[in-house]
Amino acid sequence: MNLKRFFQLAALTAFVGMGTTQLPAMQASLLPALQLLDSSTADLSLPADSLPPEALPTSDNPFGGDSRGVIGRDDRATVRLRAYPWSAVGRVEGVKAHNGRSYHCTGTLIAPRLVLTNAHCVVDPGTNQLAESITFAPNMIDGLVASPADRAQVLEVVVGTDFTDRAVPPHPNDWAVMVLNKPLGDRFGTIALKPIETDLLAAEDFQDQMIMVGYSGDFPEEFPGRTPSAHLGCSITEEQDDVIYHACDTFGGSSGGPILTQIDGEYYIVALNSAAQTNAETGEGIINYGVKISRIIEQASE
Repeated sequence: MNLKRFFQLAALTAFVGMGTTQLPAMQASLLPALQLLDSSTADLSLPADSLPPEALPTSDNPFGGDSRGVIGRDDRATVRLRAYPWSAVGRVEGVKAHNGRSYHCTGTLIAPRLVLTNAHCVVDPGTNQLAESITFAPNMIDGLVASPADRAQVLEVVVGTDFTDRAVPPHPNDWAVMVLNKPLGDRFGTIALKPIETDLLAAEDFQDQMIMVGYSGDFPEEFPGRTPSAHLGCSITEEQDDVIYHACDTFGGSSGGPILTQIDGEYYIVALNSAAQTNAETGEGIINYGVKISRIIEQASE
């Protein structure tokens, strides 16, 4: 999609704190952050723990028959660490413009004031309207952030699609970058984007090496959707029609969640979770979809 054309849409003028005159500056400020592919901000006042303990529990079926993008065994584990890289992931909370209903997704700090998420987390695919308001709550655990001052308002957005071409998922350009009103990445850290060809991500060296993080609406049993879960050791399987297919366990609310991996000891976002296909009768996951990082880089540079 032509992002400049999106910036001209009248709907943008209704977005809280946002006017069309601000958008050219936004596009210019976005590029340096996206081009720093081999760096991340890890100078934190938080503990430097890595993965959750191996003893974290998993469950075949946490508590019910809800439809979930869980393939086979549910391998999600609850993450209750205020530590990097988990600290850079947070809950995106929005209010729909056409009916005032609240919703949530997942986002990741990729620069001090920039958060990566899905386009459908800021634009309603059914109405093509931007959300009335959006807040980012970094490292939310049990519905709480480390400090009330850590919540940030979204001032501007850049999106890969406004869904006027099609609203049915998966969409290869289902990504968005949100600009915050405060530099949360300076405190919580940032995770860099890493464009890697899908055939390499699906190859043996990366199999069972992915980490999917999200605020799934069905998990954990206590504070579902308000404490993050992680599928440690999942895989990207293939690519079709410019869409990544992955086998990381998901549910509504995990949209926009990062798919991470470690390279030379550093964490990188190598794909963006976007949608799930489930069996309508059983609710079991069939395959999950993601956005390629290379598409984000290419579109943001246009």
